[in-house]
Amino acid sequence: RYCRKERKFKPDRAHYCHDLQRNVLRMDHYCPWLSNVVGYYNHKYFFLFVFYTACAAGIVDVNLIATLMHGGYSAAATFMMAQGSFVCSAVEVFLAPFCVFHTWLLANNITTIEYCERKPQMRRQYDQGLVANIQCVMGRYAPEWFF
Repeated sequence: RYCRKERKFKPDRAHYCHDLQRNVLRMDHYCPWLSNVVGYYNHKYFFLFVFYTACAAGIVDVNLIATLMHGGYSAAATFMMAQGSFVCSAVEVFLAPFCVFHTWLLANNITTIEYCERKPQMRRQYDQGLVANIQCVMGRYAPEWFF
């Protein structure tokens, strides 16, 4: 395929990023919170960031709610724990579905851009099976998937 913006040939699954003004291999999306493009070289770290943040928010929220239900704290401490629980719940409400969606994308070996192009035949074009799809992003050695 030929990129008209860079005026050179580009590999499959590469997309032009207007923010970086260059093609990015296996571009998933531009993330304004990371101020970077999620692509071939950092997709694993983006996924782990979303996954661990969702897990941490859920764990903290459950513990704060359990502590609040136990009671026996001053008004100031109770108020601060309630605020913390509210923030963790808000993060979890928005981040959990996002994490589930990206887990599904990872399991099917497609990027967000490929999903949004709405071409069903393209969505299955790179599917190699569950384990191989995960290995494409997370690496071949399973114990390193979580680091």
